[in-house]
Amino acid sequence: MKYAIWAVDFDGTIADDKQWPIIGAPIPKAAELIRRHYQRGGYVVINSCRHHENQERAKQWLIDNNVPFHKFNENLDFLIAKYGDCRKIGADLYIDDKNPGGAGWDVVERIAFDEEPFKYQIGSYRIPRRK
Repeated sequence: MKYAIWAVDFDGTIADDKQWPIIGAPIPKAAELIRRHYQRGGYVVINSCRHHENQERAKQWLIDNNVPFHKFNENLDFLIAKYGDCRKIGADLYIDDKNPGGAGWDVVERIAFDEEPFKYQIGSYRIPRRK
C-alpha cells in the first residue's frame, strides 16, 4: 500500500480551528478519507500540538465523529520497536493545514487512492508518484 502511515494534524485539518481551543465543525472530506485509509489497512497517527486536557477533548471528538486513529501524538509501536522512540512522528504521508496550499484533502485523495500513475507539481519540480 502506498502511503501506509498517515500523520494527520487535528486543528484546521480534521476540525475547524477558528475558535481554538474550542473544537469546531469537521473539515469536509477529512473524516471520509481517514476512514477509507483505515478500512483498507492503513495506519493513522494524529499529530497535534494539543496536550493534556485539550488532547483528551480532541480524542473524544474523533471518537464521537467516527474518525479512526491508532495513536495520538506518539509513534506506532512497531516503529518504536524498530527505531526507538523519538519526538518526530514517523509516517509516509503528512497531512497538515500548514502545508503549502493547506491540507488539500482533494490532493490527498488523488495521491493516496488514485491507482493511475500521475505527476503532480511542487514549485518548479515535477515529482512522479511513488510506486
